[in-house]
Amino acid sequence: MSDLNKFGELTTDNCPECRAPLKSNWVACPECGKVLGHRCPSCDKSMKPEWKACPHCGEGASVAPRQARKRKPPVSHPPLEDVLAFLRDDDGPGIDSEGALDRAEQIAEALSDEQFELLKSVFEWLTDGSRRWHFGKARCDRPANIFLKEEGLEKAQELAASLGANQFEVLKDLYEWLREGDDDMPGEFKDDFGALEKAAKMSRVLNADSLGAAQEAFEWLYDGGGGPKGDDADEALDAAANLAANNDAECLEKLKEAYKWARDKMELEDNESLRYAVKKVKAKGI
Repeated sequence: MSDLNKFGELTTDNCPECRAPLKSNWVACPECGKVLGHRCPSCDKSMKPEWKACPHCGEGASVAPRQARKRKPPVSHPPLEDVLAFLRDDDGPGIDSEGALDRAEQIAEALSDEQFELLKSVFEWLTDGSRRWHFGKARCDRPANIFLKEEGLEKAQELAASLGANQFEVLKDLYEWLREGDDDMPGEFKDDFGALEKAAKMSRVLNADSLGAAQEAFEWLYDGGGGPKGDDADEALDAAANLAANNDAECLEKLKEAYKWARDKMELEDNESLRYAVKKVKAKGI
């Protein structure tokens, strides 16, 4: 009768073959050579001799490719010398002091290769301050010198770490829309800082396909202060972004119709009409 339990662990202080005294962590009897069990070479947990795979960590198991656990590829960080060269570039941050190496090390450790490339693009956009002219009117498609180089570097690193390259393109489109949008756009979003912060927040939930829907939803929800969320432009923008990110164009049209019906036929207040419409259409994210 074996003194090993079903998990290959010794349950007695004596060898089941010759009854010699044993220690609990021994896997073989030193007197008669009886194999008591063995340890997994990977996780060092107890195993029975006949087991072909470790039940604790899977060592030795034959797993089908589609069932195998997917391992994330290691993150590749930018070379320290590349980051340092960028920081010292006069056309870039222009940092050439005793703290340049420390800053380069911090950036290299914090960002991936892809994020570092994005950081350089974001930094150029934040600090360039160039303006385009369109039909005789100055159009600002980027923050106009609102950041000194050190401040621009801080903001660029923050955005590069939280956005992908595609989201950065959405951010730029949102910034231009908020900064140079129609006459009904609230003044708080017509300044560089307000527009940038709001564009960054919205770009984290929107993509290029849902951007137009968000703009349309905002025009309806705010409507110069007379829409369903006209009392708060900031709240209206958040609602528009979430609405566009979680619903299709058909849902938006049904929501408008249900809102109008509740307000006109049921004579509900704006907020109540919107609540009714959301429940009726089962819209998400608003």
